[in-house]
Formats: sequence, C-alpha cells, structure tokens
Amino acid sequence: MPNPFDYKFIEPLLTIAEVRGSAVFCKFTCPVTGRSVSASFPLVSPPPSHAEDPVAQRGVIGGLRRSVAAALSGVLGTSEHAEAQIEVAAADESGAAHLAPDEEARRYSITRAFRSVSSLFRWERLKLRWVAVDAEEDTLTRFESQLAVRPVRGTPDLEVLLRMLAAIARADGVFGEEERGFLAPFASAGGFTVDQIAAQPNPEFEEIETVHGSRRDSVLMICWAAAYVDGMLESHEQELLELFRRALGISVDRAAELRNRAQYHLLEKTLEDVFSDFHMTVAEEDSVIRLAQRLGLPLAETQNAIQGFRKRRGFA
Repeated sequence: MPNPFDYKFIEPLLTIAEVRGSAVFCKFTCPVTGRSVSASFPLVSPPPSHAEDPVAQRGVIGGLRRSVAAALSGVLGTSEHAEAQIEVAAADESGAAHLAPDEEARRYSITRAFRSVSSLFRWERLKLRWVAVDAEEDTLTRFESQLAVRPVRGTPDLEVLLRMLAAIARADGVFGEEERGFLAPFASAGGFTVDQIAAQPNPEFEEIETVHGSRRDSVLMICWAAAYVDGMLESHEQELLELFRRALGISVDRAAELRNRAQYHLLEKTLEDVFSDFHMTVAEEDSVIRLAQRLGLPLAETQNAIQGFRKRRGFA
C-alpha cells in the first residue's frame, strides 16, 4: 500500500510553500471543499534512511507538547498566530538537526508540517488523495467538536485562559524552556509575549468567574489538556484544576467528562505523531499503551481509540 505521507500525495494540497527564515510556511487546501489550513515546520534535512525519525527519537511523551500546541492553534490562534508559530517550531528543533536549505529539506519539512495538521484531513484510499474531513460527528474527537462549537479565540476570555495555562505550567515551581515553548504559540495568539503572560500573577477566583458561561467548558478542557501534556497529572496541578472547576461553576461530573475528552485527545495526538507510514511498530504501540496508562486510560478503551483513529483518518 502506498504511503499517504509521501510528498507526492501532499504536494497537490499545497497552495503556499514559502521559506521564511529558518522554517517553511505552508497552506494546505482541500481539492474538494476548498478549505485551507496553515502550518509550519523548521527547514531541516531528513534523517538518514537508517536513522530514526526525530519525532520517534523524542519519544511519544516528549512530542506531546508540540502536538497539542499545533492542535489548538486553530482554536486559540489567528492567521498571525500561524506565522508566529514558525519561530516557535524552529526554536524547538534547533538542537535536533542541521539547517539545510535545499529541495530535499524543503520537501521533508513540508511533509512534517502537513503531519501536524493531518487530523483535519482524511485519506481516500481508492482515489489516493487527501481531502478535508467532513462535518459528521465521527470524524472529530469530542475535544475538537467542543472547541469547534465553543471556541475561545477572539474573546475577552482568552487572556484569562492564558494566565490559567501559565499557572499550570509553573505549578511545580519550574518555568523552563519546555514550559515557555508550549505557552508561546498561545501567548502570541492573544498578542502577548511569553514574558508578559508569565509576569502576571495567577488569575484570582473572581477573575475566572468572569469567563462567559458558553466558554467555561472549553476553558477547563484546555486546562486539563495542558496539565496532562507531560503524560501525567501531578497533585499540585490537580489542586489547581479543582480551584478552576469551582471558579467556573462546573459540576464534578461534567469536569470528569471534560477531563476524559482531554485525555483521549492527547492519545489521538500521540497516534498522529507515531503513525508515520500507516502502521505502528511493536515498540511504538507499546509506547502508546504505556502513555495511555499514565493518562489513566484502560487498555480496552485505548485499543478502541486506536481503531477509531484508523477509521476517522481512513486508515482502516
């Protein structure tokens, strides 16, 4: 079976592929619906054929921060955000590979950019092409569906959410490069720098209460995803999330549902990272299952999620 992530199958989607600084900025457009999505990736040479892919080398847990940031870019971001993310991505990969501004590097970086937004596309096996996912419920995760209906983008609540995310990032007393890299795309979406957001105190209970009722579920769900992004939930993060729940006026049962949506969404992002050629190695599947266990997901449900992922992406 041909590999749908080969450049030849991605090239027909390209309407923009520009090298800007140390990264490639792309726009992928569905040939059927005309729907477009932007993405970027550092301009780097592909790994040698005998070497592991850089994503695999980082491991499934190590790649989650970037995957979630990319997945939420369309929810929190704007067109300016997509361009701002170029520099974030380039900084994230700066120590992993040498820059090589040639055609081979360009094509490799375009394919990696497409993989970061491939959840928005579906592979048609008979026609050998990618198309945008349709609007049916089973093509999106519950996390994605929630944020599509109740986005935080372009609202006064975005700044409060950014401060909540910063509070989670520094909950263990450390605010290092990993935390800064994760927060940077979201800060730029609101027109802020990471330093500006990090310099602000954690939002007060009364400030969180001002979040509009229609967006409270989305805000708490994004916070759950941010807390789980390193593959586990620390006690101090759980205490902070409980405070957020009470301030947002969300019931315990509803909060558990939103937490579950975030957990499964992280599993989905992990599957997208490791599913590079439409099959998983034994080692990759073991890593995915171990991550799911750390996220608190039962084995049977994890296996069902893997099958659901295959179906939504047209891989089954």
